[in-house]
Amino acid sequence: FEYDDLSRLTSAIGAYGSFNYVYDPLGNMLEKEGVTMAYGENGAGPHAVTSAASTQHPALSLAYDANGNMIEKNPCPQSQVSCLTSQVFAYDAENRLAEVKTAQEQTVSVTFKPGWNFFSLPVIPAGRMLLDKPPRLV
Repeated sequence: FEYDDLSRLTSAIGAYGSFNYVYDPLGNMLEKEGVTMAYGENGAGPHAVTSAASTQHPALSLAYDANGNMIEKNPCPQSQVSCLTSQVFAYDAENRLAEVKTAQEQTVSVTFKPGWNFFSLPVIPAGRMLLDKPPRLV
């Protein structure tokens, strides 16, 4: 393992292969294991990842609201008009995640109970959906 003057990992070599890590002056990781990341585009904060790309995976773009909440995740090339795996996120007045909507218009709503500041979602096997009453995707 190799580290820079700020004790950040810059390279790792082992049975798993050889990886390099690159940082910008703000400390954001720009390159990690073949993935290149960009920060602060389109008005996002300086430490908010706004895009990531590699030769092995499609480009990922992320958008944020004025409070720094991620509001959109689009793992498809920008040239692709419609993306079946994109997600849109909505937040409540206290900036807590309230809803996730997929490109197929499926919605997961998150409800917080008084006195609780966390939530959990069930793990659903691939190809299955969880419905509650009245029938709605949970």
